[in-house]
Amino acid sequence: MTMKRIPLILLIVLILFSTFFFTYLCWQRHKALFNYEYIDLAEIINISWNTAQGRIFYQTINPNPYGVFVLHIQPIILFISIFFVIFNHPISVYIGFNFALAIAALPLYLLAKNILKSSNIALGIAAAYLFYAPLKSMYLLSDPDPILLAVPFLFLFFYFLIQKNYNMCAISVIFILACGEYMGLLISTVGIYLLLMKHYRNLGITLMFGGIAYTFLAARLIDISGIYNHEGLYSFLKYNTFTENLKFIVFHPVKFSLHILQYKHLFFISNSLKPVLFLPLCSPEFYIVLPVFFQIFLCKRAIEFGRAYYAAPLVPLMFIAIVFFFKRLRDSLTFLSGKTKQRVIGITTGLLLFSCLYSNFVPNILGYLREDRLNNKDFYNVKNIYEKRFYQMDKKAKVAWELIN
Repeated sequence: MTMKRIPLILLIVLILFSTFFFTYLCWQRHKALFNYEYIDLAEIINISWNTAQGRIFYQTINPNPYGVFVLHIQPIILFISIFFVIFNHPISVYIGFNFALAIAALPLYLLAKNILKSSNIALGIAAAYLFYAPLKSMYLLSDPDPILLAVPFLFLFFYFLIQKNYNMCAISVIFILACGEYMGLLISTVGIYLLLMKHYRNLGITLMFGGIAYTFLAARLIDISGIYNHEGLYSFLKYNTFTENLKFIVFHPVKFSLHILQYKHLFFISNSLKPVLFLPLCSPEFYIVLPVFFQIFLCKRAIEFGRAYYAAPLVPLMFIAIVFFFKRLRDSLTFLSGKTKQRVIGITTGLLLFSCLYSNFVPNILGYLREDRLNNKDFYNVKNIYEKRFYQMDKKAKVAWELIN
């Protein structure tokens, strides 16, 4: 074994540990009958299992005439159903989601290694991602949602972009869009970013217009079907459709800005950036995500802690911004020797890793669970995802599982 392979081996160990540890926590939470959005989880399992049995997008919980759209436009359900084909048990959903989020560290590592020319620094950045507490809180204190699967494909897109493998970029974009109707705006903003770079202008134009077209098409289908019924991502104050929201933004920019700048929104952005030391703010790649933050804030309920998973696709852009920040930092330190530059970046990476690790012990990093949306008062004031009572089965839970089994 050469020394060069050690960082990659350590990363694989961390990926496997993250997969099994957080799958265990998810399953213990499941057994304790904690469900913040219980019907969402039930529908995901129900739809995925039926799809695995050949009944595509069918469900028995909340059937509607627009079955192909399920409750959102999320063809990624076809991918999730593979988990049930491999292992026909509800825990397979948790295994699949946790593995997808953990393996996302691999393309991040390869991207950072390619750009920064250092396996150790790349390992530090990838490990920081794996320890980044807000991402774990987005689904452990809520429920796994298909939008989470956009995370690995966003990392893959930028990795293949650097490799100039445009066919795989296209495949990654298809999977990203399949994660939800709200991914169109993210893809279009990525397109605008690439349009400003002379090497990727053709791709940028394609993604910009393709993302915009997908956003309007998906929104129109949702407006027609009426799936959201006052609670969707495009429901803002008294407005329930994408078209009404768009008119409000265009004709009432001041009111829209005041809504965006609410304390709870700034709190969410700030607490998402604290574990990464606000480093993404120093990189233009981060500002790709700002329109997506605004899109999330338009929703009446998406910013609630129990639905923070809507912000999950923003996490890859934060870490990609960090990689490019380190590159610009290295290039700007022209007055230092090569070894000194690496040492400065290495120390900064160490601080980043420590901060992300420490974030796991910060109480309620993304906010508090709303008590009026919890069915079991035993879960009131849970501080973070590692609190023991979050996973303990009470007498009612034990009786329930005895009846189920």
